Amino acid sequence: IIDRSGFNRKVYAANFLKTMREKAARLHARFPAARKAFSLETLAKIDTLGELDDNIIAPLFGFKDRWDYYRQSDSLPYLPKIQVPHYLLVAADDPFFCPHTLPGAADVACGTVRIDYSPLGGHCGFVES
Repeated sequence: IIDRSGFNRKVYAANFLKTMREKAARLHARFPAARKAFSLETLAKIDTLGELDDNIIAPLFGFKDRWDYYRQSDSLPYLPKIQVPHYLLVAADDPFFCPHTLPGAADVACGTVRIDYSPLGGHCGFVES
């Protein structure tokens, strides 16, 4: 879903990729570990956020690939362990997440997390349509 065509890819992802390419190039220049993790040639060819995660983020931080990065970075397993009251507002149209991966009532059965769903809201308030 993160790399689907349309407004998200043309506007949000394009702007985000631009800033991430600049940051990755600075890392590459400053740190030998970054130079070992990826090449500037690879960086220049990246066209999607998924490609960025596969070719820059995953190798730089020791993940096998983007799917390993997503799995290990997932906060869902931690929701039931939250002990301090939290409010979680989830936008169903977040372009970064498939709807079936969003937390549900069973994920917050601990009682300390209140979850509400909005049909719109995008990613961090970035609305697609």
